[in-house]
Amino acid sequence: MIDLENRIAQALESYEAAVYERNVDAFLRLYDPEARVFDAWDVWSYAGTAARRSAIEQWFSSLGTERVKVIFDEVGNGPTKIS
Repeated sequence: MIDLENRIAQALESYEAAVYERNVDAFLRLYDPEARVFDAWDVWSYAGTAARRSAIEQWFSSLGTERVKVIFDEVGNGPTKIS
């Protein structure tokens, strides 16, 4: 379980860093290339990396000089034992 918790923590830290740095490639590497990602903004869903790249580039470029600090809280409050 410790290994899983470390992997989850690492994924969340990578997400935080990619968004803060506005690093499109690092952000997209967090997802399986074939993942379908649902969004609540302009487009309902994106299937695959190519479909998401433009949206992520637009999001990051729309920020100008602003930096987004992502904070995950209450991580790990789920079941402590899986049977």
